[in-house]
Amino acid sequence: MNLISHELKHCEQFGNILRTGNIGVSEYARAITENSLKRALDKSSFDIMLKSRYEQALKQGKGEEFIKKTVDNWTKKLIPEIENNFSEVLKLPKIKTNSPEGIKAVQDLEAMKNYEGLNAFGFGSEKYRNNPLEVEAYAFGDNIEKLFKDFIS
Repeated sequence: MNLISHELKHCEQFGNILRTGNIGVSEYARAITENSLKRALDKSSFDIMLKSRYEQALKQGKGEEFIKKTVDNWTKKLIPEIENNFSEVLKLPKIKTNSPEGIKAVQDLEAMKNYEGLNAFGFGSEKYRNNPLEVEAYAFGDNIEKLFKDFIS
């Protein structure tokens, strides 16, 4: 129950990000790709091919260009997947940027960009668990688990 509730909270967070006026699909996709690239280039990553290409670009003085092109390409590929997978969410009413939900969605997008501490095997460190998205999802999962236990006892 806890795990399902935790992941449902993430669905709500990401859905609200997508529905907020000044964010939308492209910014959401860019946040995912920037974070994915950061993790792929991390020393604990097994993505040897990508890291090798990045090292080559650095030697040629084109490290920043490599990062920008990779993020742009990955974002472009991810946008249709998001539009397809979140098609029903995208039909819901937009959230106003200056509303409490909109302000939180902007903060959640920033937290998405700053996910750190997830290793190549999917285990999260203390840093990962302290990301605001995770803090909220863990608290929500714990609360639902407690409510469920109280209900069945």
